[in-house]
Amino acid sequence: MIRHFFRGKILYSVILVLLLFSTGSSLQASSTNLTYFKSLDLIRKVLELIKSDYVEENIDEQKLIYGAIEGMLKKLDDPYTRFMEPKSFKEMQVETQGEFGGLGIVISMKDRMLTVVSPIDDTPAARAGIMAGDMIIKIDGKDVIDIALHDAVKLLRGPVGSKVVLSILREGDRESKDYELTREIIKLPSVKYWVIDPNIGYIRLTQFIQTSSEDLEKAMIDLEKNGVKSIILDLRNNPGGLLTSAVEVGRKFIPKGDIVSIKGRDGEENTYSSFFKYHPLLPLIVLINEGSASASEIVAGAVKDNKRGLLVGR
Repeated sequence: MIRHFFRGKILYSVILVLLLFSTGSSLQASSTNLTYFKSLDLIRKVLELIKSDYVEENIDEQKLIYGAIEGMLKKLDDPYTRFMEPKSFKEMQVETQGEFGGLGIVISMKDRMLTVVSPIDDTPAARAGIMAGDMIIKIDGKDVIDIALHDAVKLLRGPVGSKVVLSILREGDRESKDYELTREIIKLPSVKYWVIDPNIGYIRLTQFIQTSSEDLEKAMIDLEKNGVKSIILDLRNNPGGLLTSAVEVGRKFIPKGDIVSIKGRDGEENTYSSFFKYHPLLPLIVLINEGSASASEIVAGAVKDNKRGLLVGR
């Protein structure tokens, strides 16, 4: 998506250059654009200089361009804005479809540290005792402070059955601890549920993927057939996922009201709402903790704002 944005910008810039040369009166009014063009030209000159004079030949030009984009986005100082290479983007698409190979941890960058957002239930990471908030300082002995997120993912993934050692620093500990994990195929059924006596339906949503809304619908229909009178929705250690999935999940519980709004630079809001009742309005409790992130926060916030249920946790 970012790649297309830059192509569009470059094409737009070329059109502006032609207009500037054809109308002299617009030249003075376009000093900002000229500065922009000079900046682009500087990038081009640096790239040409590397290709012509750098001590090593056969430099991968694509990697240099990707690195430049990553550097620009890093200067925004926004951990939620990042560039994904086509391969990384494809891997993310595989994950959100519900199955991938790895260790079973969701990671993010926090204060330059590779940090565990949450372990996934019944995976090598969860069974080893890795917890939300743990900081990964080394992978197989390699220092990963300030590592790019997609590079960390490459180090964590590998052939099924192969081993990897994570050096973990936990809050409150003075020294790190090594965990040796064996990679597995990570299957992600996003919804687990059962009936808790007396007549309380328990639903655990582990992440928000493409199938979450469909899986949740099946769970709620089954629980209603079993005569439940109230619902517990467990979002603890749910790292989030797809925005569309968060909206659809929210609509299962909220009969009418706003789920989430997105505001752009121009201030215009795009609001996702719920318009009709999907299921009986049973009493609802939502469980959350420090590992409930992203889409989990959207759903929990919508439940609270619409006074649809009670949040329990922090």
